[in-house]
Amino acid sequence: MDASDFIAVLALLVSLYGLWRIHLSPFNLALTYGTPTLKCYKITPDISGDEKKRTWHIPSISFPINFVNLGSKAGRIRQMRLRWYLKSDVNFENVVFEFVPMFCVNPMEFNKRSHVRFDWLTHAVESHWMPFYITSNERIGRHIVFEGGRWDKFPRDQYVIAFQILSDSYDYWLTIDKFEFGLTEEWYVTQLKGGSSFAMASLLSTETP
Repeated sequence: MDASDFIAVLALLVSLYGLWRIHLSPFNLALTYGTPTLKCYKITPDISGDEKKRTWHIPSISFPINFVNLGSKAGRIRQMRLRWYLKSDVNFENVVFEFVPMFCVNPMEFNKRSHVRFDWLTHAVESHWMPFYITSNERIGRHIVFEGGRWDKFPRDQYVIAFQILSDSYDYWLTIDKFEFGLTEEWYVTQLKGGSSFAMASLLSTETP
């Protein structure tokens, strides 16, 4: 094979790769995301109308996420979840709580109103969460609120939370990141006074290769 033949073969291979990349490459999901932030909302009998006069809390985690499809074929984001484990559960065998996406919110309105649950529910919610498709090379940004039911008693412990996603890229739940945080008595009292939210620290940023 002389130089001209080599150049011709190389050009053909580049052309075939370009054809595959533009038209045939499978759905390939990539993510960028901010810091998940936890806030608890106290629900009193005056709010709920509970006949037994019970008080509980609704925990919400707000989480900004960007979804990018690096492939040429469309694919679906089927579901996401935030799974809570006790930090002492080193093998992550027992799920303590599981949060799923409930609302997509306007981040500016949500940040202004996040201290009052029914305020942001009224003014910041853009839509309820639903699975969605991402087309070729499309980028979609969502500010998502995850919830997992009410807390009748406020938990106090150290936790690791696993951010997992189910998409057309894989046929299993893929763990994207883990976050570490602690729910303390001090933080609980701050929440009762309408204090600030609790940002979770990513374990990926502290891991060594």
